[in-house]
Amino acid sequence: MARTSMMISLLVAITLVARCYGLAPSIEPAAANIFIVEPAQINITCTFTGDTGTSVQWQKGGQVVEDLGFSVNAVSSTAGGQRTTTKKAIKATSSLSDSGEYRCIAGQESSTIYVEVFKVETKEDVYQYPMEEASLACNPTVPDIDNNPVKYQKKWQRNHQDLTTFEDHETKYTIYESNFTLVLNKPRRDDADAYQCVLMIQDQSANNSTFDVSIDVNFYATPYVKKFDKSKNLIQGDPLEIKCAVLGYPRANVTWKKDDVILEANERIVFKPYGGVDNTILYIEEIEFEDKGTYMCHAAVAAGIANGTFNRTIVVRVKDKLAALWPFLGIVAEVIILCIIIFIYEKKRSKDDNSDDDDTNVKGASTNAAESNEGVEIGKVKG
Repeated sequence: MARTSMMISLLVAITLVARCYGLAPSIEPAAANIFIVEPAQINITCTFTGDTGTSVQWQKGGQVVEDLGFSVNAVSSTAGGQRTTTKKAIKATSSLSDSGEYRCIAGQESSTIYVEVFKVETKEDVYQYPMEEASLACNPTVPDIDNNPVKYQKKWQRNHQDLTTFEDHETKYTIYESNFTLVLNKPRRDDADAYQCVLMIQDQSANNSTFDVSIDVNFYATPYVKKFDKSKNLIQGDPLEIKCAVLGYPRANVTWKKDDVILEANERIVFKPYGGVDNTILYIEEIEFEDKGTYMCHAAVAAGIANGTFNRTIVVRVKDKLAALWPFLGIVAEVIILCIIIFIYEKKRSKDDNSDDDDTNVKGASTNAAESNEGVEIGKVKG
């Protein structure tokens, strides 16, 4: 009985302490700083569990964040005499001046997070033919925070892959570290792509953890469709595949037409991606007579500095399944007719030869008889 009373007293004491002092707030993610590039959104959250009478607020430099253009949202729940409050502060568009130390304050307790906003000036380029070189530039301005100095390194990527992964990177790309400019030597249209200036930031307050901040610096080119066959001859039942390889950046929107009528995907007509562009392969598993016609691949970029269109066509002819057999049957018929002609000719010639032999025999017999009679007459005269 005495032990039970002691347990109850202990629980009451713990409850009173919790109500008086509350619990320290926590920030999620705990002790993780935020690195962004303007004008990206700032989103910071802290959760406080403690006395129901304790208010929770975000501050920067002793000023509540609501006065700095943040919108604040709080969600609270109460259980067992304690309140859990999650307070979120959001600023839709950030700038370099938003960098600094942010504190989540609840009574006498607080927790800190650093927000570091980078300002990056970029220079992009557009492909023109012919072109000796294209240049992409990335010039970051680092936030100056006394308590949390920023250390970072820079590198270039193409479509989020390191440049060293490309076969011709040694001759194709030149990087000037002084102004961190990437030069593409003798670029082609297929070099147009999304390139990234990557800032590898070392967080001094999180066990020197490294965070990558990626900024797109694009090399643009208007759409272009590589050449393919102007015509294709198929037999009924054959598969039809037309590959429309599209170059340029941004990626073009590809549509197909047959005899100036837009084609839609169905149970027979299938569109497949190729080279990172959707709908660039038209495929029909078994072609029919009605599939013959003129097909057109239409690549288009509707807006931006690389807007434009490009078309390429192909004529598809479809033959009957027995089409390949007709020439063979024609040859067989010709051979048969020729054999018949030869047979008739040989037979006729054989008859003519027999007739000539009969005439020769008759003439020979007549001559012999005449000669015999002549000999008899001569004998009589002599006698």
